[in-house]
Amino acid sequence: MYWGNFETKETPFKGVQVSTMTLGELYDFSQPSGAYGQYVKPRLAKNTQAFRKGLTSTPMGKYQIVGTTLRSAAKQMGLSDDTVFDKKTQDDIFLFLARDAVNRGKTLEAKRTNLRKVWEGFNYINNSTLDKVIAEIQ
Repeated sequence: MYWGNFETKETPFKGVQVSTMTLGELYDFSQPSGAYGQYVKPRLAKNTQAFRKGLTSTPMGKYQIVGTTLRSAAKQMGLSDDTVFDKKTQDDIFLFLARDAVNRGKTLEAKRTNLRKVWEGFNYINNSTLDKVIAEIQ
């Protein structure tokens, strides 16, 4: 899954499934200067952090993890470049990132803030819903 579900639409990425690619392949694929990054950049919503900063974003997979975050998390987790970005790997990386964000917060507000920094989509859900997510992560 890509930003905007580009894998299902008439785009250069139609039919390309990130869940069959290795982390190493995704590191190359998600380079901001690459085809995917450059395709996304002019299509970003104006209220996103990437747009406001003049950057691009390369979200991939079920949890829409961007390339730089993916690389950092995989390195911290000790995942090799030949690890396939399948459902289990995506779930494992999500939980790693979510637990890290939550554990870095001392207060519920700090935990929310940390999660919202990792996933911009969490900016669009209310605090009580995010509190339930935090409770499940802990």
